[in-house]
Amino acid sequence: LVSHLLGARRVGATLDEVGAAKTAVVAALAHPLVVRAAKAAERGECRRETPIVMPLEDGGVLDGVIDLAFRETTPEGPVWLVVDFKTDSDVEAHGAAYETQVSLYVRAVEKATGERARGILLSV
Repeated sequence: LVSHLLGARRVGATLDEVGAAKTAVVAALAHPLVVRAAKAAERGECRRETPIVMPLEDGGVLDGVIDLAFRETTPEGPVWLVVDFKTDSDVEAHGAAYETQVSLYVRAVEKATGERARGILLSV
């Protein structure tokens, strides 16, 4: 608790803000998707904050950081779940851009692994 309060003091957070942040973190860590990612991490099949660079067909370059990607085995075979966390208060206002971003990350993971991937936007 003391370290949390010291960190909060550094950024000028109130006790109410600290409590709200703690509640948000606990809820995010309990999310079924994050629980599945933790199990994948135990198997060595989870990547967090992974830099990605990929040339695009239009001559541009995708340069980003994948928040979370983990591999699961399904009846159809292995699949990587590419999770992009969003903290905006109005995620829907940027929905199209965010969907484009995660779809590019999915393509990059498919190219890198040779396996299927699926994108998920998770609002926290």
